[in-house]
Amino acid sequence: MGKKKKIYFIYGLYEPDSDILRYVGKTTNPDARLANHFSNPPNQDMMLWFQDLRSIGKKPEIRIIETVRYQANKREQFWIRKASEDGCELLNYNHIKGNKDRYILIATKVHPVVFMELLRDAKKNDMRLTEYLRWKIKI
Repeated sequence: MGKKKKIYFIYGLYEPDSDILRYVGKTTNPDARLANHFSNPPNQDMMLWFQDLRSIGKKPEIRIIETVRYQANKREQFWIRKASEDGCELLNYNHIKGNKDRYILIATKVHPVVFMELLRDAKKNDMRLTEYLRWKIKI
């Protein structure tokens, strides 16, 4: 009998008492992952959101969106894109690799097509994306 594949949970973190989705992720243990996020937020935006929630004595609500055994990364990315396209202002950040910057952190609310256009424009101008964006918006 073959090795059993892990079960992954694609989950959403929601504003308490509402249907406002703020983050999409994947895990094998939803409760432990929520505790880990809350004690060690993955980015500044989530840290600020959690601080706001703590100030009113609340935590984000975790909800399972999908359960998968295969292609967990692809399914997570699918749900991030879908939520973003549906207008959710997610606090996710993706690591984009393969350009002159080792990693570029970019909010998922930037549509992937727009991101690729910006990346192409930066390359045409022989700039790293971060340099190009600073130049483009004159920071």
